Amino acid sequence: MLEINDVTNTEKALLNILDDYSEEKKQGENTQRAFLNIIDDFSYEKINLENTQRAIINILEDYSVEKVNMENTQRAILNILYDYSLEKEKVETINKNLNSANQELEQITFIAAHHLQEPLRTISNYVGLLEEEYFDTKEQNIKQYLSFITSASSRMQNLIKELMDFSRLEKDIIFETIDCNIVLKEVLEDLETSIKESNTKIRVATLPVLKGNHIRLKQVFRNLIDNAIKFRRKNIAPVIEVSVEDKVTEYLFSVKDNGIGIEEQNIKKLFNIFQRLNPAEEFPGTGIGLSTVKKIVNLHKGQICVESKFNEGSTFYFTIRKS
Repeated sequence: MLEINDVTNTEKALLNILDDYSEEKKQGENTQRAFLNIIDDFSYEKINLENTQRAIINILEDYSVEKVNMENTQRAILNILYDYSLEKEKVETINKNLNSANQELEQITFIAAHHLQEPLRTISNYVGLLEEEYFDTKEQNIKQYLSFITSASSRMQNLIKELMDFSRLEKDIIFETIDCNIVLKEVLEDLETSIKESNTKIRVATLPVLKGNHIRLKQVFRNLIDNAIKFRRKNIAPVIEVSVEDKVTEYLFSVKDNGIGIEEQNIKKLFNIFQRLNPAEEFPGTGIGLSTVKKIVNLHKGQICVESKFNEGSTFYFTIRKS
């Protein structure tokens, strides 16, 4: 039989057990809540992970497409480079053939011109003897015929000389530092007689010092100024202006005159060799001068062109590279 004290102790033990259970219950609930929170967090992480995976898959798909595009681009570039290589080989072959053909042509021109000089000298010598023999003749026809032969032989000799000079423009050309002011001064000294006889006025700007060939550039200025004097208008004194503009990589020279000018339809063929635009009896020459000028300018890696108005004058422009 239980005593009152025993009952009390039992109740206390039960209460303690209940209290412990309550604490355990709370801890269990807290643990459950923590676990649920962990599960919730995991769920979010899982969603983020899935989103990340999908993003990575999309990136990989995009990369795959980009990779294919890049590979196609690379193949296209390789094809272009291959085609360029083939074209370059073709161009190099064509250039070699052209250089070879040009060298052969120059050699043929030089040899032909050289061999033409001898028979011409023979003709000139015999015509000279005939002129001496028929000096006192009253036959005017004979004198006229001999005069025609002498004049034609002289023109032919000049033509052959200029043709030979033209064929040798590229031979042994050396580029060095030259003062264009000195070059032009020499030209004006050479043309002093023509300048005085024609009452020509020449205005010259200060010209640059550059890399070039003294003799060849002297030919350029001489031809252009000589032409400006030769192709002048009647009863109008020639006025020639020589100037230059300093560009970034080159010098732009100009030779301007107030002469007879050039008709528009003739400008394109002006620099063709043996091209004559005016009657030989009125304006003597061989038709090689401007072709020579163009070739010399091209040898200096430059370009030449002309602006002109008929019966008003012309301006020749040409460039010379600085280096």
